[in-house]
Amino acid sequence: MHQETEGNPFFIEEVVKSLIQQGSIDREHGRWIFSAVHDLEIPQSVKAAISNRLDRLSTEANDMLRAAAVLGKMFTAAELLAATADAHEDVVLDALDEAVAAQLLIAKRDEVFAFTHDKIREVLYDELNPVRRRRLHLRTAEGLERHHELTTKPVEKLAPADAAVGEPIVEIDDALIHGEPLPR
Repeated sequence: MHQETEGNPFFIEEVVKSLIQQGSIDREHGRWIFSAVHDLEIPQSVKAAISNRLDRLSTEANDMLRAAAVLGKMFTAAELLAATADAHEDVVLDALDEAVAAQLLIAKRDEVFAFTHDKIREVLYDELNPVRRRRLHLRTAEGLERHHELTTKPVEKLAPADAAVGEPIVEIDDALIHGEPLPR
């Protein structure tokens, strides 16, 4: 129960109500009896509460949060920017700020962000239709591959005429050294 609710009192109450309605738990002689606890599903009341919070955000923030939901509970700003490569960097960063202000995400150290509760991520992810989910996974994977290539492989350039034959000159992209945005 704690793993699913992360100790959130509202979520605990709603999950217990849902389990009682499903007949998975019952109260006998002042004690809770678990008869058949299967995978806990998010009760509609919890989904509705999360959806209400998401509805108050801009379209850009919701789009960014869906992309983040594919990345997982925790992600870096660089991973999110790679996953949303078709969006302008400032739009994504503004959307991140909006989600943090709405307490849907928390900013951690080293440009790492996390959903304040995994149920928020689950609702965002579950609301994607299968076609959109598959496309978002593909776009995210392609963006992360491009990001990985740009950040791990040095850029080889042709050697000048006075360099020894077969000796390539390797330069690291200045944008990576100075922390500038990656080219799109």
